[in-house]
Amino acid sequence: MSCQSCLIWVDWNKCKHLYAAASERIVLTMEAEQRAAFFHQHGLKPFDSLHLALAETSGVDIFLTTDDHLLRAAKKMDVKIRVAHPVFWFMEVMNL
Repeated sequence: MSCQSCLIWVDWNKCKHLYAAASERIVLTMEAEQRAAFFHQHGLKPFDSLHLALAETSGVDIFLTTDDHLLRAAKKMDVKIRVAHPVFWFMEVMNL
C-alpha cells in the first residue's frame, strides 16, 4: 500500500478549508507509510490504516475513535499508542 492508494479517495478541493484551519501539519514519512501498510495487512481499511499510522508516528497520546472495527483490530495489533472510544476515555478521565 502506498500513500497514493490511501489518498486517491480524498477530494482535495473538499478538504482545503479543513487543512487551512489546522494549526499543525503531520508529514507523511516512510515510517508512517510502512506502519499504514502493516495495519492494512492486518485488516484495517486503507484510510483507517493511514490515519492510525500518522497518529502513531506523530507521537499522539491517544487515538480516539467510535469505529468498533478499528477498536477491535487495534487491540490485536502492536499499536504503539492507546486507541480508545471517546466516551469510555472521557469517563475514565473524569473518574466516572
